[in-house]
Amino acid sequence: MQNDTSSIKTQIRILENEIGILENESLALVQYAEHSGNIGNVSVQLNELVPPYQSILSIYGLNPSIIKAFVNERSVVGLELRDKVLVESTNRMYKIPGEIIEIGSRVTSFPEKLNVINGINSFGQEIFIKISEDNNFLNGEKVYVYLNNDTE
Repeated sequence: MQNDTSSIKTQIRILENEIGILENESLALVQYAEHSGNIGNVSVQLNELVPPYQSILSIYGLNPSIIKAFVNERSVVGLELRDKVLVESTNRMYKIPGEIIEIGSRVTSFPEKLNVINGINSFGQEIFIKISEDNNFLNGEKVYVYLNNDTE
């Protein structure tokens, strides 16, 4: 009888240790974003098994700090890194200065919402522009970009 009691106590200790290990593993599964922002894309479904190191969602800053613009492939413009530009909203009276931080090295198709004529793809070079994080633009807002060395 005492042998049965000690084996039951041993099993209880083993199970309690396993529960502790599982609770610690469960706590490690909860991750918090390093910065506050808006959830963009969710790449998985509820109860879906996600492989290690696969992105499950995208988080965007509350305001954009990088603008991706396109220069039409037919336009020959002498753009250079650190050129000053003016970024202006297409549908409201708001503009802010920016600076070119990257110029794409290939011609790519424009996003569908930028094609002037529906059904006809336009092509051009990507330009990345840094703007102040303290701005009133919305993520994904359509803007005009003007090359301007005097953007005060």
